Amino acid sequence: MASSDETLEEFFPKYNPPIRAHKHTCVGLGMEVMKRLKVLEKDFPGNYVEWHERETRSSVLKERLSLVYVARAYLTAVAVTEKRNLVWDLRSLLARDPKGRLSAGIYFPLKLKDQQFTMFFDNNNGKQRKKLKFDTFLELQKIPDEVVDEVEQCNDQLRLRDGELLSVLKKLATIMADQEYMAELLQVNDRIVQLSAGN
Repeated sequence: MASSDETLEEFFPKYNPPIRAHKHTCVGLGMEVMKRLKVLEKDFPGNYVEWHERETRSSVLKERLSLVYVARAYLTAVAVTEKRNLVWDLRSLLARDPKGRLSAGIYFPLKLKDQQFTMFFDNNNGKQRKKLKFDTFLELQKIPDEVVDEVEQCNDQLRLRDGELLSVLKKLATIMADQEYMAELLQVNDRIVQLSAGN
């Protein structure tokens, strides 16, 4: 238990969880976060806790700052992971196989121009990877049949209800087309990156 005069940095020293590419699961990390945040909620009141991440791939260090929302009770390990990604410039909806490998999904960066996403799934011809523009999904009746078929295949592999992925893509297309909202979202993200640059 943290004492009341202990600083956040003293209580929450640089945390280096044992995450390996072949063993990482969000559940273990989420459980560890839950244990630490429960004490922080009492000793460090407020709605958010800063979460500093360091990721090294091929000797390239990438640092990120996320905000963890702690004002409400803990729900699930996935909820904690989602809350710490309040503002993030890469969004995804993914499915994994029993071994943890990506099997299907969509992902896309948040940007003002040239808004597109990548959709991947398996079909009779093997792995498929398609880049599609969001504006294709603004009017559902104008989507080419071939694209609808591919979205339905991905939908099934994501284990969503019939038509759910198409509905999600329509909503995303509408959001991404709102230039004012997107500009504000990207501005908030840039500000967080600037604030975390010196830390």
